[in-house]
Amino acid sequence: MQIRTVVLDDSPLQLIANCKVVARNPYLKLVASFTDARLAVRYLNEDPVDLLLTDVEMPVMDGFRVIETVPSHIHVFINSTDAGFAPQAVRSGASAFLHKPVTGMDLEDAISAILKKGIGDDGKAREPSLSRKRYPVKAVR
Repeated sequence: MQIRTVVLDDSPLQLIANCKVVARNPYLKLVASFTDARLAVRYLNEDPVDLLLTDVEMPVMDGFRVIETVPSHIHVFINSTDAGFAPQAVRSGASAFLHKPVTGMDLEDAISAILKKGIGDDGKAREPSLSRKRYPVKAVR
């Protein structure tokens, strides 16, 4: 099983770091990465994706606005150096809040949490009721 994953961060260095963490995880398949939130949102609305790993603070469109504009079946792991964003992540419907820098262990813990909630062998939710909006955020780290 591989979870189709998109990484979004306006910092090219952080984008590369997060892509490397995703690429090392056997459950994840990196399908795209973006530094521009608008391009990412377009992709997420047109292509089959299961998971988005996104930064909070970005120009033009922040991570919370991104969550509002992507299909609800996509799990969103939102990350920031500021842990103060965790409560807003809960309210926004993120599946997890990860503290930067994101480590492989942080990502594995968050993935384990959504897998336990019903992601099937095909990477899709087993039941329509398993939308990201129905589960509280797990703050990692």
